[in-house]
Amino acid sequence: MERKLVKGPQNLDQLPDTFIYYASRTDSFFQNRSMKMFDFSEGIEKLFTEIPIPNDLIICDSCNSPIENEKVPLLIELGENPDVNYIRQAVCYNCDSKYFSNLIHIGTPDPELTPQTEEMNKDGI
Repeated sequence: MERKLVKGPQNLDQLPDTFIYYASRTDSFFQNRSMKMFDFSEGIEKLFTEIPIPNDLIICDSCNSPIENEKVPLLIELGENPDVNYIRQAVCYNCDSKYFSNLIHIGTPDPELTPQTEEMNKDGI
């Protein structure tokens, strides 16, 4: 199925509940991230450790492949509150094509990459 690509929504009220948005890998969403590990052994939430994630490290949440292109497809779900959006997954172009091609895609993808030319991983699997 071919992607439905739009530069931007005509009207914010007409956005679907779930869509793909092409974000720049330098967007604030990918900056100053960390993985937090919690200890629940005593019945309370206690921060055990926090591991910083490099700003330039972006991994596909579907297949765990590194995403190295400039534009990163993000799966967005709108909440009931119009001020709340949920970013569910960063996905590579292959997983985008495989799992989310039926969704509206907003923004501009990397022009030199298509789902057919991007490798899933170094082994070509």
